[in-house]
Amino acid sequence: MNGTQYNVGFNGSKLSSNSQFATFNPSLSTRLSFGFTQPLLRDRGAGVVKLPITIARSRLRASEFNMRDQLMRLLVTSETVYWQVIQERESLQVAEEYLKLNDASLKRAQRSSNWGLCRPWRSTSRRRITPARRSRSPRRASA
Repeated sequence: MNGTQYNVGFNGSKLSSNSQFATFNPSLSTRLSFGFTQPLLRDRGAGVVKLPITIARSRLRASEFNMRDQLMRLLVTSETVYWQVIQERESLQVAEEYLKLNDASLKRAQRSSNWGLCRPWRSTSRRRITPARRSRSPRRASA
C-alpha cells in the first residue's frame, strides 16, 4: 500500500513499595497501543489537488460576468437617457416653432381686421343672466 503507516507501542512499569497498606507489592502495569493511517485521497488524481484552483477560477469568471453585466446595464441606461434628452430637445424646438407660427397667424389676423378685410371676432353664445346672477352682480337696483 502506498502511504500506509502503522505503529505499535508497548510500555511496561514495575512499582514496589515498603508500605504495609499496599495491596499488591510489587505492582506491575503495562500498556499496548496500535495505530494505523491510510491517506485515502493521496495519489487519487490531480483533480483533488487542482480543486481549489478550479473553484477560484470559476469565482473569477463569475465576477467578470457580473462586472460586464453591470457595465452593459450602465451603457443601456446612459443611451436611453441620451435619446430621451434628444427627444425632449426636439419637442421643445417643435413647440417653439408652433408658437412662432401661431404668433404670425395672430398678427396676420389682427392686420386683416385693422384693414377691414374681416369682421372682428364675436362669441356666438350669449350669456343669459339668471335671477341668481343678478343678485350677485355689483350693480344692484335699490328699492
